[in-house]
Amino acid sequence: MTAMPTSSTTNPVAKTNVHPRMGMLRRLGVLCLSSAIFILPVAKAAAQDQKTILTDNVVELRETVSPQGFVHPGISCNARTLAVMREKVLAGVSPWVDCFEGMRRTRFAKLDNKPRLVRQITNNGGIGAFANDAHLAWVHTILYVVTGNEEYRKTPVEIIRWYGSRTEESFFPRAFPDSHIKIGKYVYTFCTAADILRATTPKDAKLAVTEEMVDALQKNCFYPIRKNCIESKGYFMNQHSYAIMGYLASTILGNEAEDYKQAVEWTTVNATSANQGRNGSIKQQIRMVTRNDKTGEPVEPRLQVVEMGRDQPHAGGNIDNLLMMVKTIEFHRTKVDPVHGTVTTADDGVSPIHFMDDRLPKGAALFAKYNIGYGLPWTPTYSETSPNNMVTYNQISYFGRGSIGGNGIPAGYYYYKASGFDMETGPYRYIKVAFDSTAADREQTIRSGRYLDQLHNYAFDFWIGLPASASSAAPDPEKARRALAQELAPLEVTRDGVPVDGRQFEHKYVDLSAHAMPGDVYPGRPDDAPLKVLKDTDGTGYVRMTLGKNPRTMLATTRFPQGAGLRLRSSSFVKLNFYLDEDYARRGSVQEIYVPDTKGEWSNVVVDMDGRDFVYIQATPLQGAATIDFDRVETEPSAVRSITLGAAGQNVSIPTFVGNNLRHVFTATSGTDTVTCTALNLPAGAEFVSATGTLSWTPSAQQKGDHVLYIMARSGTTVRTLRVDIHVAADLDAALAHVARAFDSSKRYVSATERAFKNALKSRDLTALKQAADALELLTRQLPDGTVDYRKASTDAKLGVSKMADNDPLSFGGLWGKDKNILLDFGDQFKVRCEAFRIQARDGFPIRVAQSEVYGSNDNTNWTLLTENKAVSSAELQTLAVRKEEQKNAYRYLRLFMPARAYGIFEIAEFRIVGERVEDPLEN
Repeated sequence: MTAMPTSSTTNPVAKTNVHPRMGMLRRLGVLCLSSAIFILPVAKAAAQDQKTILTDNVVELRETVSPQGFVHPGISCNARTLAVMREKVLAGVSPWVDCFEGMRRTRFAKLDNKPRLVRQITNNGGIGAFANDAHLAWVHTILYVVTGNEEYRKTPVEIIRWYGSRTEESFFPRAFPDSHIKIGKYVYTFCTAADILRATTPKDAKLAVTEEMVDALQKNCFYPIRKNCIESKGYFMNQHSYAIMGYLASTILGNEAEDYKQAVEWTTVNATSANQGRNGSIKQQIRMVTRNDKTGEPVEPRLQVVEMGRDQPHAGGNIDNLLMMVKTIEFHRTKVDPVHGTVTTADDGVSPIHFMDDRLPKGAALFAKYNIGYGLPWTPTYSETSPNNMVTYNQISYFGRGSIGGNGIPAGYYYYKASGFDMETGPYRYIKVAFDSTAADREQTIRSGRYLDQLHNYAFDFWIGLPASASSAAPDPEKARRALAQELAPLEVTRDGVPVDGRQFEHKYVDLSAHAMPGDVYPGRPDDAPLKVLKDTDGTGYVRMTLGKNPRTMLATTRFPQGAGLRLRSSSFVKLNFYLDEDYARRGSVQEIYVPDTKGEWSNVVVDMDGRDFVYIQATPLQGAATIDFDRVETEPSAVRSITLGAAGQNVSIPTFVGNNLRHVFTATSGTDTVTCTALNLPAGAEFVSATGTLSWTPSAQQKGDHVLYIMARSGTTVRTLRVDIHVAADLDAALAHVARAFDSSKRYVSATERAFKNALKSRDLTALKQAADALELLTRQLPDGTVDYRKASTDAKLGVSKMADNDPLSFGGLWGKDKNILLDFGDQFKVRCEAFRIQARDGFPIRVAQSEVYGSNDNTNWTLLTENKAVSSAELQTLAVRKEEQKNAYRYLRLFMPARAYGIFEIAEFRIVGERVEDPLEN
């Protein structure tokens, strides 16, 4: 809050040029009188052109200070930033004009949009209707401020009157599951609209928002929500800020000094929360970690955004929500104690944005850094500290990595820039890199209205609270004309006159090497040649990667749908590897593709993975220096052809020996399309007949050893390359012995595959032996820890069972609901005999395996309980012992089960079967 003004000042707003068809506000003056600041239009020109939505009426934006010290309007914006917003929209300056255009494209902008007018909220449907009305009121309020059209006041005033009249029964009688997560933001949004409308005076007195109306709104609508739901300091992680942003806004709207002070402290520190592990305040969410909470060992202090241990979208919610609240607090010129975060008038008080040595912007920079592809160190830190539930986040979570496409990045970039932070160098540069790398997508999201017109639209209102210094973009009359036209033109995003359409690499990549600082963890080198965005004469834009002798990596921030094409061209033979983590050894390459010299032509290579919006692409030169150009991810079916090359399209290994006449036919098909094949890196004396796909070679004695060649199939512009490994032995006996190494006599195999192998070995048929060796199947396939590898057991793929055996506590399988069963079917020829099971909950959520147990069956109808004990709520891998009398029995089916009343979510990070698979004698 601020002290009462005691003197008059004049602060003229800078002039901006607007297209003459829309009229101009040539200048605004600021006049301070007593306890009120009036932003008055000194000169105005009505918009006479009927093709614009502007009117002759220029809304008087008046800033007042209440007796309690609150600035109005002062939620999400103030009179000054509203004036800036209006001027920038009229002048066609981004981001204001783009956000305004997008807002107009939403359903909320229509004058005939009727409010839902909820009588009482008792479920999520009620919250959804209330959210609709809050957004409707907000959008119409901003349209009124910009256009001066008082028709836009009518619906918000109706909404305010309605919710202020809820006197028959409690409007929000009780909280219900997840209500605190959803409704707080809509209270905040509703309060913003009411605060602006109260601070502006319409020509039509019936459209005024009076103190009495606001008091009724507070008493009959917001207070029940506050007292029964959002006015609480113990919610989990970002759920804390989801809730209290509504509480904070309501205290400002009602000029409630003491409750405001409490909301501020809950935002900064929340010192009295009983569970500091889950605390969503600035101090605890952007935590200075000084020890390993799992082991108790002290560590070198460093900041961590705690909920990044859960996933990135939830972590981003903290950053966005806390900025929304801090910005609002700053509009009241509130200073906080630099340590305790309480409201203070002491000389050492700091602005909330600078609280704890700029803790919030530093957290935003860490979040951006990880989500644009750099690694971050992580120390296990508490996420729960209640006596009966001590939980730690043990590693940073890759779930949702790449979450930089929402409103948080532009909101942070513009506000921190305007606050004086250096966004070009130093730690905040990562926010700028994220901002730049999403520019084209962001324009599409904002100008389409998607930034606002969805449930989780965090920080959607950032643009009405920015000072003029937030953006240095030049005025663009065409943008203003487009945004203010009565009929909006179809949306089109262009760059240099070319439409941005599809997944184009020049708009969806990050050059990690170019932006790295000393000590950064990323897959690259400081001497990597910078990636370049270039354009062909036909307008095709692309990213060029220059390769010397070392691999080069870039981050692609686009999705790779399975079967899509990667449109590229290469000057030499290159290998591409695709990764989902910057630590390549951690999870390995998800796909490997070989790209030939395309002779200057664009080609498509088929991507078989289903990649998310965050993929590292590493290019390795195989025949000297190369340049490789990345155009786009091609999803047009007519441009990408599916080519089958070899058995299942996998790389091929062929055994042979000196003097043997090797002949191998490679079959390439693409439906009814023509496919041509060529070979690369043929050994001396080898021949490849493209018409038949036949490789012929008689190796000489000098060619004994290992050889690698490549078969390339092309159909249209699509290319598929197969790696072929050939081992040349000295003679047939040596070749047979080389292949026979696949069999380990100390291990047990499925009997049919073992018989086939031994028969092939007796036949001395090298080709037959290789086929039989490839088909060998261990009776008990094992995971690295020696337990049964059950991943090929039949089950519902949607349950994610394979993720329960990947030795990664972040990934998980399971399901939600009451009847929580996971069924494993080992097939009609096999059963499993079990000595024990091991189970571990998803990292950070130990209760999600509590009370679970395991059953066995041979008919999927009659079930036998196998386990002696039930799982407990624990973060560790725990053992479920199998009852002694059941250890000798084998079952085709296993059923992992959590009772209905234990918990609503069954999420298993790791599951192990200690035992063996056996063949069913009745079927074999």
